[in-house]
Amino acid sequence: MKKIVILFVVLLAALLLVTSVAGCQQPPTPAPAPEPEPTPPRTLAPPSRLDVVAVSDRNAYLPGEPIMIEFSFKNITSAPIVISPSPPEMEIVLPEIEITPPDTLTLQAEVVQSFAPGSGEVKLEPGENVTYTLVWDQLDSNGQQVVPGYYNPNIKARNMGINGKVAGGIGTAVRVLIQYPQGAMEKTAEVNQSQTVNGLTITLERVELTSTATRFYAFVIPPDYSPPEGEDAERPP
Repeated sequence: MKKIVILFVVLLAALLLVTSVAGCQQPPTPAPAPEPEPTPPRTLAPPSRLDVVAVSDRNAYLPGEPIMIEFSFKNITSAPIVISPSPPEMEIVLPEIEITPPDTLTLQAEVVQSFAPGSGEVKLEPGENVTYTLVWDQLDSNGQQVVPGYYNPNIKARNMGINGKVAGGIGTAVRVLIQYPQGAMEKTAEVNQSQTVNGLTITLERVELTSTATRFYAFVIPPDYSPPEGEDAERPP
């Protein structure tokens, strides 16, 4: 019996010793992560940009008069750029026209004349510019005189390359006016004439003619409308 008690005490002491040693041991500390290497800065190529400005020698022309438009191409980047072809392809456009009312009619823009591009190229240093003068005789692609109105001389940028890439030029557009043979008539004509169509009475009050537009002032009287008496009576809305 005494041997059993001694053996039990020895086993209990051994168990306490093992537990104490296990509690004193700490888990290994992980090694610190390596410092990430800095990403080298990217070197961005300067954009290929042109400042394109078009200026006409006059704002209005009579039929048959030559129209001169000067195009200026300026390198607004900090690196040289090459323009090709030079001069670029150009075109004369009759812009879109919308006519209202009573029915809305939209006339799509139309290219009336094109000018083939040159075969050379031009290198522009930063801040350098080059000019090109386009002369248009007012003839369309069939050799006929175009009708009076506004026209836009444009550059076909999609066909112009800068440093071997399609152009991303910016700039201003110019608009030229071809007047009627007698020139623009500045006048206001008081008409005050009425006509009834399908029960509607349409009164044309006056017409204003300017160098840029013709304006008609008219109003409509519905069939069931009775104007009030008196000189100061208002017109129907």
